[in-house]
Amino acid sequence: MFILFDASIIQDLENQDGQYKNDLIRLLNETTICMYHRNHYVSAISSDVAKSLRDFALSNDEKKIALAFDYIYRNYTILNSIIEHLNYFVLIGRFDNDWEFSENKLRVNYKFAMEQHFWDETFLIPENIEDDKYLLKIVDYEKSKYLPFQHISYKFRQEQGGGGKNIKQVFLTRLQEHAFVLSILDTDKKSPSDVYGATAKCFEGDSVIHQYKDIFYYIPNIHEIENLFSSDGFMMLSSYNGNTRNKIKEIENKSVSEADVFRAFLDIKNGYTYKKIHETDYLKKLFEADISTVTCSKGTCPCDKSCERIILQGIKKYLSDIFSNQCFESTFESSVDMLIPSIKEEWEQIFKIFITTCCCNSDKITGVN
Repeated sequence: MFILFDASIIQDLENQDGQYKNDLIRLLNETTICMYHRNHYVSAISSDVAKSLRDFALSNDEKKIALAFDYIYRNYTILNSIIEHLNYFVLIGRFDNDWEFSENKLRVNYKFAMEQHFWDETFLIPENIEDDKYLLKIVDYEKSKYLPFQHISYKFRQEQGGGGKNIKQVFLTRLQEHAFVLSILDTDKKSPSDVYGATAKCFEGDSVIHQYKDIFYYIPNIHEIENLFSSDGFMMLSSYNGNTRNKIKEIENKSVSEADVFRAFLDIKNGYTYKKIHETDYLKKLFEADISTVTCSKGTCPCDKSCERIILQGIKKYLSDIFSNQCFESTFESSVDMLIPSIKEEWEQIFKIFITTCCCNSDKITGVN
């Protein structure tokens, strides 16, 4: 997280009572420990604020704190150059509310920032245990494209969400501890206009959690994380056969509304049966499946719209197959270039949300770490 100290933190500092000054020393010590462990990206709203905090630490014989804020003072311009490229930043000051999000600022009262877990690294809470590997591939690729982020690192502590109520509870628990969190959720939407699946609904329907949308959790406009890697290039690295890939391309080229975003909502892992297709108007228009021509285990199909015969085969281990393919790295960039525009946009958005929430100082600060 990009955390800045606001000018209000040093307002009339020399005339503040002893309790405030003690609290400030404690807060600045937690900040310095955070910078030592490189948990977050720390700076100040202005070089004057950094200088005042350095001088305040020196006057209290807090040399390590002074070195940390001297580093911020001397590198202020470079440190703060990334602000405009982030979704938002955190501002610590003497504010009325514990926290309040306004425009691109998350204003946090200094007492809130003194809680035990505020300075811990951000907790990444994916739905599935391996999702971080796939998300980081996106983040590293997008990060390499932007010069302002070349000197920025990131750090997180992984949690296991597990989907549904479990991931919601982990999310809430970390927030209650005053820690920063990030969760990227699946929509499980079968079409662009479909409703969210259970986990996304669980977040969207909770008024406490919903206020953190696009700040601490994000729901990409895709079916699930597999769809972020759904170009022909990636599919060729999996076990998707040529006929299946050709069927997908055929569907995308139909003159049907939103056929061009089919890959974003394709159920890559499970594929489709005739029954699934007939349950969704969007899919029925795309597949135009004639149930009368279907043969199943019962012979000429008497099942009508309940037929479980597969019309498009899925791959259960789709992502693990792709990432373990020996040709993955050599074909990665060309596979990314082949992604449909709406999914490329999601890559950029995921990167921006991730780097905003998980960025940290990467420099070694003399006397601090």
